[in-house]
Amino acid sequence: MKILILSDSWPPKSMGGADIVASNMAKYLEFLGNDVFVVTIIKDISKAGEFNLDGVRGVKIFSNYEKRWRAYKSLNNKKIVRQVKNIIEEFKPDVVHAHNIHIDLSYTCLKVAKKSGAKVFLTAHDVMMFSYGKLTSFKYLRPDIKEIRNNFDYKLNFWNRLRQAKGKFNPFREMIIKYYLKNVDLILTVSLALQEALRQNGIYNTKLLHNGIEVSGWQVSEDKINEFKERKGLTQKKIVLFGGRLSKAKGIEQIIEYMALVRKSLPEAVLAVFGGNIGLEDSGILSLGWVSGDDLKMAYAISDIVVVPSVCFDSLPTVILEAMASKKPVIATQFGGARELVVEGETGYIVNPFDVENVSKKISYLLLNKEKANLMGLNGYNRVASDFNLEKQTKKLIEFYKTN
Repeated sequence: MKILILSDSWPPKSMGGADIVASNMAKYLEFLGNDVFVVTIIKDISKAGEFNLDGVRGVKIFSNYEKRWRAYKSLNNKKIVRQVKNIIEEFKPDVVHAHNIHIDLSYTCLKVAKKSGAKVFLTAHDVMMFSYGKLTSFKYLRPDIKEIRNNFDYKLNFWNRLRQAKGKFNPFREMIIKYYLKNVDLILTVSLALQEALRQNGIYNTKLLHNGIEVSGWQVSEDKINEFKERKGLTQKKIVLFGGRLSKAKGIEQIIEYMALVRKSLPEAVLAVFGGNIGLEDSGILSLGWVSGDDLKMAYAISDIVVVPSVCFDSLPTVILEAMASKKPVIATQFGGARELVVEGETGYIVNPFDVENVSKKISYLLLNKEKANLMGLNGYNRVASDFNLEKQTKKLIEFYKTN
């Protein structure tokens, strides 16, 4: 099967977990005997051109327009669409599978793909088809509401979007996106939560396909862990890894509050974060830098627990899959798809990130009860190995290709 993948960004120059998931699945599709070709965007014109990454071929197209026009260019970036059309005509794919196309590649590519005669699929990794950014405006996403909810109202209206976009607002954006979505044979959603959010905002024709991860290779030997901890002065520390970028939406303010409470009774507790230079600060924050590969695996390996306290809708945090593959218990937000990965009380806890006292207690409990934390980590590993492994999810994808 000839499969053309469209994605605005791609490893190693990646914008987030969605690109890593798409890249890993592309490699597995190639491994299974398919002919995979990737079309992605590069902001540096000197780096444009064809590439081969881990056996998957592709081309990087230069695009770097002024982002104030995103609400328009993301619909029809004519210069890019012409190049994509030429690539489709040359490659002649059986399937065109779009991932993140809401910045440079643009939604018009879906129409071009459909006209070629190929089957067209779109994986929704986030809420950008109906939102201008991270979804932070739904009813129960409020600091004064501490309860755990099962159902949420994700419906955005005209005024919600206007407040999000401000001067960059395009009143026809969502209508035009839905027009182009008519060219898609099937929209795949990475979580049931995202599927519901799309449905509430008038986007249908969806089926669930959770992200997958290659579980082998995430374990680090005790010798290497001990050597790293000794070198960094961490041998007596209890390490909590913050699972996300250093942003308000990902809950950085909340986890700092949690750790302030935790450290009152457990001064040896350290918060590890991605970003900045590696070094242990007096404030109890360990900056791991921007890590990938073996360094990323070490970040999980030295941690006792992983906390994902997003205060936005988080479709299906990749960091949870990585933590579970690393046999770490996870404390995760109730907002989004985390509860589809984390089994309450078995592999970790689902929490309201605004309930600082409750989350702090759960962090302290797991730091003090190593046996329970280890059991949760093992349960999480078994769950991800059984239900969310890359092979299983890729084979499900191939069935969607064949039957839709």
